[in-house]
Amino acid sequence: MADADANFDALSELGIKVVGASADSLEGAEETAGEGHPYPIGYGLDADDAQILGAWTGVRQGMTIVNPCEFILNPEGVVMASLYATTQIGRMNPAEIVRFVSARK
Repeated sequence: MADADANFDALSELGIKVVGASADSLEGAEETAGEGHPYPIGYGLDADDAQILGAWTGVRQGMTIVNPCEFILNPEGVVMASLYATTQIGRMNPAEIVRFVSARK
């Protein structure tokens, strides 16, 4: 999230809207994300939401979790790039997103 925050102006200049989401409760999402992000962060994603997104679920510490997934959508809502993971390693880099979108304008 820190990278998205740091690159938010560059993303916005390209018309990119950033939205975050968490499987945590409101309190858990606020604890993890902190405050002051310039984009909305949803919370409470569950296994049904994961199925809609095509995300993988898993079990960690006895709880069902939604594994990370990220998407770049064009203005018509078509998925131009996606990432599905089982950990936080290998997440989309906002600076790379700026280059990806800039190359397609």
